[in-house]
Amino acid sequence: AKRDDLDNAKLELDKYRGIQKSAIDDFFFFEKKEEMFNAFNENLQPLFTLPGAIGSLLNRHFIRAGFVTFFGREKIGKSWLLTDLAMRALRRYNNVAYFEMGDSSKSQMERRMGVYLTKSNYDNENIGNQIRPVMDCQLNQMNTCALPIRSSKVGIMINENERMSYEQGEEIGYNPCVACAHRKKSSYKPATWVVQHFVEEINNSKITKAFELWNKHVLKRNRLMVSFNPTHTVSYMDVRNKLLYWRDEYNFHADVVIIDYMDIMHMHGKDEREQINKTWAAIRSLSIEFNNLVISASQADAASYTKFLIGPENFSGSKTKLAHVTATFGLNKTPEDENRMVMRINAINKREGKKSKSRYVTVLQNLDQGRAIDESY
Repeated sequence: AKRDDLDNAKLELDKYRGIQKSAIDDFFFFEKKEEMFNAFNENLQPLFTLPGAIGSLLNRHFIRAGFVTFFGREKIGKSWLLTDLAMRALRRYNNVAYFEMGDSSKSQMERRMGVYLTKSNYDNENIGNQIRPVMDCQLNQMNTCALPIRSSKVGIMINENERMSYEQGEEIGYNPCVACAHRKKSSYKPATWVVQHFVEEINNSKITKAFELWNKHVLKRNRLMVSFNPTHTVSYMDVRNKLLYWRDEYNFHADVVIIDYMDIMHMHGKDEREQINKTWAAIRSLSIEFNNLVISASQADAASYTKFLIGPENFSGSKTKLAHVTATFGLNKTPEDENRMVMRINAINKREGKKSKSRYVTVLQNLDQGRAIDESY
């Protein structure tokens, strides 16, 4: 009986402690006017931003307590995108925690980051003279622009829908043109073309210089913590425990958490839908508990391979994924997009702001040098 009394006392004490801990952030609403100030000011400020059209689409969602995900088919470049966003967050002096969940090996992840940092490559197919996309104008390509500031005197359209190849354009002396792109009342119509550039081979010297540059000019008190994990071994609780451990052990408070990617985490539940729902709900709670921004990616379904723009129906596993995020964006590429080296990003689901499935932004990519987001329109 005494043993039972002791156990019951411990249970009641644990309950009391639990209530104390969970009540830390409770407050009397009309006695905390400053809380509302923060809700409309500090907490709506993006932790980092992207330039141009893609920034107009994404920036407002890169805020504290946000949970942003990107849906895309297999091998569309989700990891390249997450790496690019992580580095941009670092440039704005955020602490970034990057969880690699096993889709890439540790060496693959390090090579991807090395390509970004050095703007050089290790693959013979991506070294030397390469082509990359640049902004152009439809009127320039159609040869219908008569402005004297135009860069080209010839066009590249073979017919209404077909362009010349890069080699053919070079042969006739074609030049892309954005001369009036930023003028008011301009007739500029955005398009893309390609130019040649040289990609150097990565080596230890380039890596050393990149580390020195970032440590001296980019990183102040902010740091990048990387956690590499085999597939299906890390749960949301493991992520939370690591964030707590890094905070207590290294005074590392993650402003931005990147999870690459959600679908290969270790999940709990009786069936697939329950597992997905629990995991996504728990990751959402992390962004609230730690007041940080969580960015991740997820696999779209098989139908997404043939769609121009994926939508909320193209989730894989369970539709409850969309219930827990603050914003979801689709990653889209047709075979023509692959040739043009562009990706189209569209808004699928947003908790705040106007919802428009049809709107999309075209992003130019230079993956030879690790840039998943270059220019956009």
